[in-house]
Amino acid sequence: MTLQELETEILRREKANTMAPFPVYDTEVIIDLKKLKQIMKSNGPDYDELKVDYCKTCLSLSLKDIKIPSEKSNSKEDAITYCISCGNTEIATAITIFEWKEIYADKYGTDFLKE
Repeated sequence: MTLQELETEILRREKANTMAPFPVYDTEVIIDLKKLKQIMKSNGPDYDELKVDYCKTCLSLSLKDIKIPSEKSNSKEDAITYCISCGNTEIATAITIFEWKEIYADKYGTDFLKE
């Protein structure tokens, strides 16, 4: 998805949410899309070389952090990461996206990006 397509999608979702009596699209997803837009605008690192977190059970990349207030201090927060697909909290880290693709292909016998 190009930057322009992403901006168009964000505007489309925001407009749909304002026209409906309740949000049609999850507002957290729209916020995440806006963060992605900012990342795409910046000349950041080569994303193929970044470490990738994935679910140990289903190998999904769809992970979510839940912030939990710490009992020790009112200002600190702890976070639990869980898989959106299966709900597992066991998360692993691959060195690159290409390493994750190999792990995925070994488990499911197919290339994720070709599906």
